[in-house]
Amino acid sequence: MLLVDGHSVVRRVYEAVNGGAPMIEAEKVKQASRSSLQSLRRAFDEHPSTHALVAFDAGGKNWRHALYPEYKANREESTPEFKAMIAPLRERVEGVLGVHTVAVPGVEADDVIGTVVRRWIESGRDPARITILSGDKDLVWLTAHRARVYDHFGAEWRGAEWIEKKFGAGIRAAQILDWLALNGDKVDGVPGLKGCGKVTATRWLNEFGTLDALIERAAEVSGKIGETLRAGIEDVRLSRRLVSLKTRVECGVTWGLLRRQ
Repeated sequence: MLLVDGHSVVRRVYEAVNGGAPMIEAEKVKQASRSSLQSLRRAFDEHPSTHALVAFDAGGKNWRHALYPEYKANREESTPEFKAMIAPLRERVEGVLGVHTVAVPGVEADDVIGTVVRRWIESGRDPARITILSGDKDLVWLTAHRARVYDHFGAEWRGAEWIEKKFGAGIRAAQILDWLALNGDKVDGVPGLKGCGKVTATRWLNEFGTLDALIERAAEVSGKIGETLRAGIEDVRLSRRLVSLKTRVECGVTWGLLRRQ
């Protein structure tokens, strides 16, 4: 199974078109659409599979905004032209490449991918036979379930070595979401724990193992940072929900539908 974070791919291509130099928007969209299709074709050639899915964000607010209105508030709004290119690009992916696409209102592409991974595992299939193409660090958490994550543009597998380099020595895939809940994520507007940086998040998870264990034993954390932790537990819990994946999304797909044409 090859699962592609379509919005991640298209956004990277769109931002790279013409090196970011000024360009007529219509021409930029046309070039980005053509280059995105070529990039996806290359991905399917490099990662042969019997089943495949390209998941897109449906756009608009989703369940994370309902929890926290400031979610992704710092991100620049996509241009109308960029939004308009997604639907025809999906048609070309399905018609030219023979790969099914999905965009579910109210959730993100990550949630769709997480759902398909869960369903694949629950059906008795080997999760090690799933490859996820995305530049999103949240999805690397799925490697804890033995799925594989590949950065299509960086041309690297995001395994244990990448995780320790990104999040700190000793951090494992299963701890990534806990780490993000503590450290926060400025790109996505996830607040995290005020005053808790990367070093502290890594040290706590190496010591306590999980966020739940840290919260349960928060009284053991001394000093000013301990006071900060105890005062900010609800912020951390909120952040943990924001970085988590919904894995029971109604995607409207079957294994037959996802079989490569």
